[in-house]
Amino acid sequence: MTKILNGKCCPKASSCGRSKEFPTLRALRNHIRSYHPNETIPAFGGARTFIEGHNAKTRNTEEYNIGGLFLNHETASPVTINNINPSMDYIDDDIMEYDDEPLPNTEILREELIGDPPISEEWQDNGSEEQTKELSENEMQIAKFAMDAMLSTRHYAIPVQIRYKTLQGIMDHVTKANNSLVCYNIQQALETVTIDVYKITDFPKGKEQEFLKIIHGPPILEFRNIHKVCEMIFSDPILWNVTRLSPSKVFRGNDRVYNDIYSGDFWIDLQEKLPPGIIALMIMLASDETLTSNNQRQKAYPMYLKLGNTMGQFRDKEQFGASKLLAYLPIISPGKRKDVNSWFPIAKRAIIHKCISLIFEPYSEDSCYPVLATYMADYPEMCLLAGTKQSIKTERACPCCETKTADFHLLCSYQDPEIFRTPQRMIDLYRHGRSLVRLRQKGLMEDMCKEYSINLSGFWKVKPIERFNIHRVLVADEMHQLMGVYSHLSFCCEKIILATTDEYDINIGTEIKNKIAERAASLPTYKHLRHFKNGIFVSDLKNPTNSELMDNMWIFLICIYDYLPEQAVLCVRKFIDFVIQATGREYKEFALKELDETLSDYYKYSAIFENESPSHMRFPKNHMLSKYSSDIMKHGSIMWYSTCHSERQHKRDCKRPAKRTNGHSNYTQQMARTIHYYDALQHEMTEDYEAIPERSMYIDPVQLPDPSYTLSSRLRGCHTLKSINNKKPFNFENLLKSFLDTYEEGHEATQYRRNMPSLNINEIEVYQTLNIIDYETDGQKVSETIRTHKVFYNRERMDYVIILYDDDVQVYGSVDMFFRIVYKGAILDLCLAQMYISIDQEHVTGLEIVRPALNSNYNGMFIAYVHQIDRGISIVKDFKYGKRSGSDLHYQYLVNTDTDRFSFINSKGRLKVFPDEMYQGWKTDICAHDNDDDDDDN
Repeated sequence: MTKILNGKCCPKASSCGRSKEFPTLRALRNHIRSYHPNETIPAFGGARTFIEGHNAKTRNTEEYNIGGLFLNHETASPVTINNINPSMDYIDDDIMEYDDEPLPNTEILREELIGDPPISEEWQDNGSEEQTKELSENEMQIAKFAMDAMLSTRHYAIPVQIRYKTLQGIMDHVTKANNSLVCYNIQQALETVTIDVYKITDFPKGKEQEFLKIIHGPPILEFRNIHKVCEMIFSDPILWNVTRLSPSKVFRGNDRVYNDIYSGDFWIDLQEKLPPGIIALMIMLASDETLTSNNQRQKAYPMYLKLGNTMGQFRDKEQFGASKLLAYLPIISPGKRKDVNSWFPIAKRAIIHKCISLIFEPYSEDSCYPVLATYMADYPEMCLLAGTKQSIKTERACPCCETKTADFHLLCSYQDPEIFRTPQRMIDLYRHGRSLVRLRQKGLMEDMCKEYSINLSGFWKVKPIERFNIHRVLVADEMHQLMGVYSHLSFCCEKIILATTDEYDINIGTEIKNKIAERAASLPTYKHLRHFKNGIFVSDLKNPTNSELMDNMWIFLICIYDYLPEQAVLCVRKFIDFVIQATGREYKEFALKELDETLSDYYKYSAIFENESPSHMRFPKNHMLSKYSSDIMKHGSIMWYSTCHSERQHKRDCKRPAKRTNGHSNYTQQMARTIHYYDALQHEMTEDYEAIPERSMYIDPVQLPDPSYTLSSRLRGCHTLKSINNKKPFNFENLLKSFLDTYEEGHEATQYRRNMPSLNINEIEVYQTLNIIDYETDGQKVSETIRTHKVFYNRERMDYVIILYDDDVQVYGSVDMFFRIVYKGAILDLCLAQMYISIDQEHVTGLEIVRPALNSNYNGMFIAYVHQIDRGISIVKDFKYGKRSGSDLHYQYLVNTDTDRFSFINSKGRLKVFPDEMYQGWKTDICAHDNDDDDDDN
């Protein structure tokens, strides 16, 4: 499995002499606090980069030294827990190996600015002066309405009363006293345009009247002047300090990294071709149809605009207003009419592209230097924008490149510029198609359209046309594409399981599926993960959201791996690895190579699903996985241009305004007016306030704050050594004596109990909850809650933790009890836990195998300081193996490091090597468009 984040080496190794890599980031943070107090350090752990050498360390022995307990799988040598020495600086080579490779470079990120500074530093300094915070009487009136409009949570936290009951009443009052707001209204109002379908070139001839009857009138476009919207965002004083005027090559040490759009090759290559001092306006668009009410009838089709010049962490925050509604495109739907499928999609495409040409009309002349940098959309929307047909309807169904649909199951090189569609080539094909129509060569024209999907595009009217190349700016989408492919894999796995038969050739698929559902329902609670009590397959979920599908994917392999062919398990494993790798925040160049290697393995193993997939794995979303590394190199991390942002913006610009409409046919115009008021008021509220403080996109050097913890949910009653001892199947008193003798008295391996400290403890405070607050190396606050409840909200709960004994030794444990004692005047917060031993074996899921240390001292129970707990970890039963005889514990468990990035960093799992003779390859005689398309909009 691939690990994420930078290496865990001390950034001050030259001063402390510690050159070895630490097992966890917590161990590294503890080392920094101990050996480098009050020192400013390079922040190297907060950016999500990838490290080399993953999954390459193997151990030649099956004997382990875990915290002083030498275990050979299930057998333990007769030593006491006192062997655990907190001060030891030695670790067995069999437990941790260190490569001879150079240590990861942990320098601070640095930039190499591309091009000359467009604006003098003196002017920039004058533009960032602090402005007044006082509110005028007129602004207070605006603030009162803004409280109701949910716009003022950042600026106003005072209780007020709304004097005006209507939007118009507020606007009439404010505009009379405020000329600047009147000016804003004139410039930023949404214009209403009625589309005349009779004047659209590519509209199906003779269908105009029927079309208007179907959609109940002419289509209406509500839009703003795109130039004015860009100007408004770019000149916003609130965003000035976080607006990039030019791109940069970003390095961490000697390695180039890609994070936001300004670090990508797209902007850099463009800037190098521009004259000095020219600022490229990096326009980012997104559009998507959405429901505005729960009645499934009212819809909106918003188009959003933001600038890539604004730094990513501010670009999509509502309170900063950096993402604006550009237009409401007309809703065009045939309703229940099925007899118009031959021409209605063509009519819709023609109208949408007519709207696009109207929106981009201000850029029809080469007046400034705007550039369309990204366009975020799901696959059907991509095809609509690019003018291509979907899937089986054409031989080349990708809106970005000319790869044949029959090759969508293979890795595609998006680094090759020859495979991309270009506007000039599509224009030439369009003109050739028009000439064939004039020559009445209908058969040749239809063949060409089936292969290339030739349609008139609204983007062709922008000059120069290369700046608005829609085929190059349609970017990868983590929400629809990744989860769409996962849903497809889940469907194929379910199909394999349902076709399972026993030795008598009797189908037992339904029985197995029910067992899998029981497994999923029996999984214990872990952090934010959802509980799937009705089944693990996507078909068992009702309208799952993106986050639900992600949670489902994290536990998918654990529940089903022993019922699938090994190649199918490896395919899903590689896809999960790819998802985690592709959704990072920062990438080095070698990380992108690893990303492509993982994807190549996924495509190779996915041949096992060829017969189960309706499209034989030749569907567009599967093909567009190849685009991720290319888009990261061009535009930075996909987290900054995901459709997740536009989905969230639907709440502000679609669903909230829809509540202020009457729900009639013209409700889109009412929504447009409401949005205009919202933006005008927000503009008026923020223009007199200080800008966002200047800060780097990068992680600045920080001093690590000390972690803290609190114990809560104290059990009632009086708890003593005797009462606790009577409830435990082992001698709790002796275990506590051994712990105190080792850690408080500093003795090593005391052999006799009489030499151990006597316990004069009157009462023990027992707690059920531990709240941890820690900080990452970038200063980010991390909060976590760990519970000892066996049943929590009527669900089984078993919390597992990673406990660090020193900088190099860590163990897994299931927490049994938190307790507080007073020993020699000192208050000690302690944790009682069951130890789990890591087993150095390969597993088909690639997860780490652990087993409870029942044969060690005290049945594997041990005590540790609460502050030694690193963080929680997800450990689940390996369902393939049953329970141990005479115990409620299972024979072995799996460390599910897929649940979150921090767990994935420290994964020690070993993926099983798949023999070549068992590999099931692709069948070359299958044509994708001989089958139905199963690629819906996920």
